Amino acid sequence: MAATLRDPSSAAFSAIVKARRTGYCGYVDARNRFGERTGNRVFYADPVRNVFFVIPSEQEVRGFLPDELDRVERLLPVTEANCLDRDRHPIMDGAPITR
Repeated sequence: MAATLRDPSSAAFSAIVKARRTGYCGYVDARNRFGERTGNRVFYADPVRNVFFVIPSEQEVRGFLPDELDRVERLLPVTEANCLDRDRHPIMDGAPITR
């Protein structure tokens, strides 16, 4: 999963839980293309379907290319349905997954 980030070696994952339907949800903090840490951001991962998606910030979306926007439009609803509650906070009702 980390390999899909701009700086995979900087990825720090936390609060990983089973998603509502399939896969896993949690937080990832990694460096962006400017070398700055992004802070904890919600991610969704489904290793069976080979999907890893981090909810982008509005600023990031403004700089996306058309294929990146297509991916956001396709995966954001899936991530929201699996990982976010009504107030857009990550679900944390499952038991944390330990490594």
